[in-house]
Amino acid sequence: MNQFEDEVRHAIDLDIAAEQPAQQMLAEVRRGAQRRRARRTAGVVGAAAVLVAAVAVGGSLLSTRDDSAPEPATPAPSPTESSSTTGDPVRPTHALTVEVALDRVLVTSKEEDCGCSVLWRYDGETWERLHDFTEEYVDRLAMAPDGRSGWAAVGGRIWTTGDGGVTWQQATMTGEDPGEHSYLLAATGDPTWPAWAVDATTGAMWRFDGDRFASVSYDEIGAAQDLIQVGDALVVTPRPEGEGNVTSVPKVTRDGGRTWSELPFPCSGENSLMPAGTAVFSLCRADEAAATVYRSTDLSSWQEFGSVQGHLNDRVALTDDAILLRGDRETLLTEAGAQKIDTGLGEGAEVWDAARVGDTLYLAPGGEVLASTDGGRTWEPSLSVQQ
Repeated sequence: MNQFEDEVRHAIDLDIAAEQPAQQMLAEVRRGAQRRRARRTAGVVGAAAVLVAAVAVGGSLLSTRDDSAPEPATPAPSPTESSSTTGDPVRPTHALTVEVALDRVLVTSKEEDCGCSVLWRYDGETWERLHDFTEEYVDRLAMAPDGRSGWAAVGGRIWTTGDGGVTWQQATMTGEDPGEHSYLLAATGDPTWPAWAVDATTGAMWRFDGDRFASVSYDEIGAAQDLIQVGDALVVTPRPEGEGNVTSVPKVTRDGGRTWSELPFPCSGENSLMPAGTAVFSLCRADEAAATVYRSTDLSSWQEFGSVQGHLNDRVALTDDAILLRGDRETLLTEAGAQKIDTGLGEGAEVWDAARVGDTLYLAPGGEVLASTDGGRTWEPSLSVQQ
């Protein structure tokens, strides 16, 4: 592993089960935290118009940068220095998470100028530095479909926003045990329970009720490896035991956690889910030089999606119909087959996250954000591609 990944693992600081090596567990949790979730497609014209109007009315608020630790939102926070006058970066330099907020892109990145994690907003032409967190990393960022409500797991705590990420306040967690935590987050389209949280170490679960995270009783998960939203379903993947992921079976709920079903992986061995908007993918290795990708659209059964050749060390779902696979070569896998591509990323780079706004795809590769307007066949730095 490279130095960057070592720093990421160090930032998580989990309690590790005695039977599992620390580095292995941290790598699995970190990869699960960044391989997300629901890739919601933005472009609801009416909702976007509301957001534009809100920006026009409260422009000074939405351009505010907070250089301190996240504090509860206030009616009119005082502006601080803008990045344009301090020589700070004008766009993300080490992007780790990317989310959709209506027709905008939200990205968190580690920035050396502050030694902290920075939240950015991108409208297809200009990056805006919204907020500086005191921690080096935001472990997970989740935004509701309205583009304004959101949640961030930072340094073992959860923070909430109601204004699209400009201001944040620490969330109240009922029934939370004392001690350190590493939270997994997922946002849903359900107005009753718009967000879920799971403690990766203990498997304890919470649902956000609009004011706080309320504890949910569910004893079948134990320690969790990932939490994702796929369509109208929430999926929790328990942490596997022993070498490789051969004991973990994802749990699926569509009714707010009242009932759960199982989604067994289509093969044994190390595995993980790659979520898209309404589908989820899983990769099965035949050997070190070949693998088969399966897709589930009903979260109960799997269908073969395609196969790839070559050693693979990185993969992320771009859409319901496309996956990016990286290793000896870079491959775009779609229903039409496998196509060799070149993202321009170096051999040591790793893609942490992906999202889509309209017809534009975005990658957070631990460096500058990349964008594609042709379904993932070609990629350029985000400022070179306009929506």
